[in-house]
Amino acid sequence: MKLFTGMKFHCLTTCVLGLLLFKPSQAHGQQLSTYGFTGHVVSITDPLNITNGSISIGGGVSGSYTFSDSPTFVDYSQPNTADYVFLYDPLFRPTGMSLKIGSALLDGVTIFPFLNISITNDDPSRGDQYTAFQQTAYPGAFTQPGDPSLGGIPPSFPEAGIILQDPSGLAFTSQDLPLGPPDLTKFSQRLGIVTVLNVDTGDVIAEVEFSLDSLQAVPEPNESALLGCLIVASLIQLWIRRQTLSRVPSQQRIRQTPSI
Repeated sequence: MKLFTGMKFHCLTTCVLGLLLFKPSQAHGQQLSTYGFTGHVVSITDPLNITNGSISIGGGVSGSYTFSDSPTFVDYSQPNTADYVFLYDPLFRPTGMSLKIGSALLDGVTIFPFLNISITNDDPSRGDQYTAFQQTAYPGAFTQPGDPSLGGIPPSFPEAGIILQDPSGLAFTSQDLPLGPPDLTKFSQRLGIVTVLNVDTGDVIAEVEFSLDSLQAVPEPNESALLGCLIVASLIQLWIRRQTLSRVPSQQRIRQTPSI
């Protein structure tokens, strides 16, 4: 028991020290950014009850997405638009989007590892636009594929994302990936959307829209806080050693003390 306890705190100390010395956000010269967002559901189109009562009008939405300053590739094939694609790597590029909407959890990392962020600048029909989308795992809270209530229609994996649009074209000055979260006040359209398609036809069979009430950077764990954890772990380990020694008879402690 004594050995096991000591091992636990040695492992804790090592893990905290490792967090201080190794930052995935700076691995291989990359800088990761995480943006968190909140909102509330404003509309639900769901004739087949795909969402299964897990989402309601006015219900809360919270989520986040992580990307790096070094995308896996960039697609400039669309006019006035740059599509930045990020492939998830659990060690060096832990990118991806996940969100909770009502009681449904949509995780875009576990199944589909591609996050797509698109920047449109000065498009004649759309103005400036910022989107972030990823296909997600199928939530357990939804009506499951094969359920008789779906009438044989095969639902796709949901796609979730956010859309910011400024028809005036003043929000951006280029198609470059912004270094910080977009300022919501510069966009007249601010919303998020979750869609489920009919796999056979490609038609939308369920769609949930939510407002985008906030979008802000999520700070990395504070180094001072991690160092504080390391100090506390060391103090606890020292206290346990002293408690263990206090239970050893004094004659035994004397016999264990080396002679000078």
